[in-house]
Amino acid sequence: MRRLLICILCAFVSPTVWADIPPSKPMMPNGPGVEAGGAHIVITVKGMVCAFCVQGVEKKLRSLPNVKDLAINLKARKVSLWVEGALPPDDMITEKIKDAGYEVEFIERAHQVAPTPQSP
Repeated sequence: MRRLLICILCAFVSPTVWADIPPSKPMMPNGPGVEAGGAHIVITVKGMVCAFCVQGVEKKLRSLPNVKDLAINLKARKVSLWVEGALPPDDMITEKIKDAGYEVEFIERAHQVAPTPQSP
């Protein structure tokens, strides 16, 4: 209930939150600083409608192990995670988003960064 009231308040105070808010970083497969063996995961989140929603989801997902960076596109309802090392399991990602008060519609492991071949 609290989240709904904040979203409604956010919409009245700042109607621009409903506009196309670009992600803070480009949503590209090779994200910033991702090393070999890292990955790009794209998550579609149901229920994000305002900047407060984005802030809650971001806080929860940053606590996942091995998350190097993330970007959220509010209009598309998509979260891009750049992960190094072991990938967090889908159920762990889903649990974090549920803890923030939202639902996961789809998780796509978009890109695995191949290790650079070592020269002999």
